[in-house]
Amino acid sequence: MNRRESNHVGFAAAAFTTPVTRWLVQPADPGTAVGHTLTRRVGAADIAELHEAAEHARRIDSKYGGFSSGSTLAACLRERAIPLLKGTYSDAVGRRLFAVTAQLGRLAGYSAWDLGHQARAQRHYIQALRLARAAGDVALGGYVLASMSLRAELNGFCEDSVDMAQGAFERTRHNATPRTLAFFKLVEARAHYREGALYSERGWS
Repeated sequence: MNRRESNHVGFAAAAFTTPVTRWLVQPADPGTAVGHTLTRRVGAADIAELHEAAEHARRIDSKYGGFSSGSTLAACLRERAIPLLKGTYSDAVGRRLFAVTAQLGRLAGYSAWDLGHQARAQRHYIQALRLARAAGDVALGGYVLASMSLRAELNGFCEDSVDMAQGAFERTRHNATPRTLAFFKLVEARAHYREGALYSERGWS
């Protein structure tokens, strides 16, 4: 059974409305807030560790499905990445930290989805979108938004899905790679197709 096709319980399209609107209005913060609540300074080694965790999760997801790495990702976010956000770092390091934490959040959203935890998945996506904005990484924010669009489409909210996919494309057309932009258009095409299929099933013209 395709878990991503069948996990519909608990999804609320309205939960995406405010964070998506905020991102579309301002997809990148003007500066990164630097935390000072911890004495420990965040450095390149910390960023590399988080990148390695994200890459490992991607490999596991590719081979076995997102549900295989869900607990590991959640633990990494809770015990490693989030505490580092409260540390002390330069603006450049802070942006990299926010970006990799956004990546981990996006992957955690996929994993939660595969496990059937819709509300948790949505929280991860919303957090990831906000972190990408804090990182000033517009292309990453667009990718997170496209991932949210896929979730909306699979739950039958096709108009919302189209809007999010189009928003991701328009906001990142000068920042993202051609491959990424093509992915956004693919997500939009899926939503249009699904919308047409739903209309046909219901006998609407």
